[in-house]
Amino acid sequence: SELPVRGSVSPQGYVCYKYTADEATTRRYVYWKAARIYVRLDPCEGVPHMQVSVYGCPSQGHRVTWEYQAEWTRNEMKRDGKSVPLRWEWPGDIETLSIDMTHRTFYIEVGAYHSPIFNPAMLWDLEMSLRASLHEAEADRILALSEKEEALTAEDNQAIRVAQELLMPQSSYILTLTLHDDSEVPRKKLYPLTNVVDWVVDIEQRPSLTKGLAFADDVGAYVYTFAFWPPSIAANNISSSAATGDSNFTGQLRREGDMVLDDGEKEGSARARRLLQSEG
Repeated sequence: SELPVRGSVSPQGYVCYKYTADEATTRRYVYWKAARIYVRLDPCEGVPHMQVSVYGCPSQGHRVTWEYQAEWTRNEMKRDGKSVPLRWEWPGDIETLSIDMTHRTFYIEVGAYHSPIFNPAMLWDLEMSLRASLHEAEADRILALSEKEEALTAEDNQAIRVAQELLMPQSSYILTLTLHDDSEVPRKKLYPLTNVVDWVVDIEQRPSLTKGLAFADDVGAYVYTFAFWPPSIAANNISSSAATGDSNFTGQLRREGDMVLDDGEKEGSARARRLLQSEG
């Protein structure tokens, strides 16, 4: 089963969703070999970030059980010999967590990602950004913190967080929770668009028939069409002349962060809102 919801969160706020498997669902998944939930956070605007707990909403003081790119998960990836992205590479990207279905209830909290500050140079960058945005008073406070010789206190860190929030936009997102048997339906099959076998993912670049705006010193300046073919029965065989139709495109249509649902999907989304209850 798959439960998608759409939401938004301010730089200062949190949205906490409570997922509880009902009795009928629990009776089914306890017999699965590898019952898991796959949580996927698709950012539409801003930099949303998620944390998951089995104890309660993390913003209310409950311990975080799983977190995307948390320090302990990065250490585990290093231990297992996996590549770890640089800290500046992943914020604002899609976040996913694959979790064993060890509990009936999970709390999934979405907030705005606050970049950690590790050295004075990062404080100087924050100060300059604040001045560029005409937040002079906050910029002076951050400058004073960068000149401190002793370690920053919890109060100092809170002041840094408040200053960061002055520069952060509202975050909007689509949150999807999928309950599945990983032994029968592995997580790679949940999103076949990115995992389909033998799918040619090359981007095709073709000049238009009529020459567009060109510069005298560049004879190759044309208006180009870039074609990207999702997988389907006719994928990779369709000609560009047939691109006016949408039969080659599959999945849900998203425009500028909005997701267009058909009647069946609307019914599923309504059910999702009943099961994923916002608590914050």
